[in-house]
Amino acid sequence: MKPLIIIGMHRSGTTLLAELFTSLGYNLGAFVDQHNESFFFYGVNRWILRELSLSWDNPSDYNHILRYAIEHTDIESQVLSLVKSPRFPLLHFGIPSLFSKKSRLFSCPWGFKDPVSTITLPIWKSIFPSASLLLVERNGLSVAKSLSVRYRADFPRRFSWIESLIPRLPSKYNTIRTSSPDYNVNLWSTYLHAGRKAFEAFDGPKAVINYDELLINPSLVLQSALSALSVPICTTKLASFIPTIRTASSNPSVPDKYFSCLSKSSVELLLQF
Repeated sequence: MKPLIIIGMHRSGTTLLAELFTSLGYNLGAFVDQHNESFFFYGVNRWILRELSLSWDNPSDYNHILRYAIEHTDIESQVLSLVKSPRFPLLHFGIPSLFSKKSRLFSCPWGFKDPVSTITLPIWKSIFPSASLLLVERNGLSVAKSLSVRYRADFPRRFSWIESLIPRLPSKYNTIRTSSPDYNVNLWSTYLHAGRKAFEAFDGPKAVINYDELLINPSLVLQSALSALSVPICTTKLASFIPTIRTASSNPSVPDKYFSCLSKSSVELLLQF
């Protein structure tokens, strides 16, 4: 099995790149959310985090904890068992998997996108040794702003009288942590370091796309990445996709004064990368 694994910090452009590969014929899942994240891989990644007492927005000391879990627990074997089970094709590829041979399903271009895979990649690489990797990066200030925008947009829906009557499920995307600019910068730094470390250690086909460079010269950046991944380049499809990139680049703004209180250490982190 040779999936394409798309990783990178949340709000870095991974959803946009997932849309590109879907347009190029990649099957990223029959059941995906609005961010093109397969429910199957999303669920498995969150299960892994829970087993490690981590969360997507609190992956502190993930490297040591994950390495220990791989060496001393059966967490990897449990994931492997699930991927090898007859349920996996149905859960990821959907109803068509019932009418196709497994070998045919996996011979077609496919993959999955989930920013949390930036943290859990050692497990996925062990399970899919022939995988290819796409790392998406974006400048830290834009990521921090985007996280705050998402939190602020979600905030009015976070509290209601009905929550006093029934338990509230944890937010899928936003927690109070992401309301802090300093926290968001540090979270971005953690994912960026994890992504670069994973990219350096990855021994299969791989490419990195800088979202900021993508906005400036989308054609050149995409062609370079597709070539590195040995993906056939269809200039017509790329040309039709470029307007989507320009539309996606316009995000709601957060007042600059909101970020004027960034700590010195956060500013140093932004300048470091």
